[in-house]
Amino acid sequence: MLILATLSLASYRPTNTAQAQNHKKPSRTLKKSSWQSFLQEEFTQLEKRYPNKIGLYIKDLNTGEEYALRADENWYLASTVKIPIALEVLRQVDAKIISLEDEIQITLDDFVDGNGPLKSMRPGEQVTVRFLMEQMIALSDNMASDMLIRVVGLDKVNALVKELSPSGISPITTLKDVRRYLYSELHPKGFELSGQNMLKLKQVHSPIKRLTEFASLLHLDKKKMNLPNIHEAYEAYYRKGLNSGTPRSYSKILEAAWEGKLLSPPSRDFLVRTMLKTQTGNKRIKAGLTQPWVFAHKTGTQYRRIGDVGYLWNPQDMDRKPIIVVSYVRDGNESSSSKILKEVAEIISRSGVL
Repeated sequence: MLILATLSLASYRPTNTAQAQNHKKPSRTLKKSSWQSFLQEEFTQLEKRYPNKIGLYIKDLNTGEEYALRADENWYLASTVKIPIALEVLRQVDAKIISLEDEIQITLDDFVDGNGPLKSMRPGEQVTVRFLMEQMIALSDNMASDMLIRVVGLDKVNALVKELSPSGISPITTLKDVRRYLYSELHPKGFELSGQNMLKLKQVHSPIKRLTEFASLLHLDKKKMNLPNIHEAYEAYYRKGLNSGTPRSYSKILEAAWEGKLLSPPSRDFLVRTMLKTQTGNKRIKAGLTQPWVFAHKTGTQYRRIGDVGYLWNPQDMDRKPIIVVSYVRDGNESSSSKILKEVAEIISRSGVL
């Protein structure tokens, strides 16, 4: 039985016998590869409504069967880059270089915009590596991500990605440098933005006013910007290809982590338990699943780009390995893009792969 059988999954089991009896397991009765044919037909129709917007890779770790939709095209990874960061942290934990209980002191330079409670803490306070890992995965806290990168080394994170997936994923940067690269499209001085500057910019929701605030913070002439607005700055940043990759290449990272090629069983289980606690993206893949399937996942969200990646499995059947799902959507607001991923999950649920 898989080590995941030891996880505390009671809260994810159906709450009554009727739910369990009503859940069908078509993958037990359908012919081999029929789920791929079903997906092909369904996604052909979905593509007519959302052309060129979806990147998807699915792999059944039990059979090796896969389905790909634009899985070899480059997609912006957004905060799904935090899984490779987490893997390098846990690799160093297994090597006894660091411990989850090590305390890390917050510095003034650590502050960056994003979710989570860290940005309300003060320089000099200390938090554990375990706390940072939980904040980075469950809440997608950018400050936690960059602090962990400071602990393990960005070069080590990128080397691990290259080891697990030799091609198809571009260099990962700090989350703070994501902002700096973005604003440098407007003006080269964007690289001088501090974490405190980023916190102030995050508070300005209007794109026009944010451009004004950026110019004000760095004492720039708004008329001398390289680009006229934030929208074009994002598009120029995406074209650089940083923090990007193909869904097929990204799946190799998730597969290596699950199959014991990288982490010890306790570290692997800590990662998956933490991914089960993810509080972001509840209207994406998770929203389209049927009982009793659960999704241990990590989301990514940035301007006109979202993602949702992780492990799908049935806690009632722990002898089966999970289904890997790597999904991205581009060119829409977060709400409409999330609805697309919900539809993707509904199709997967009907396909028979689960």
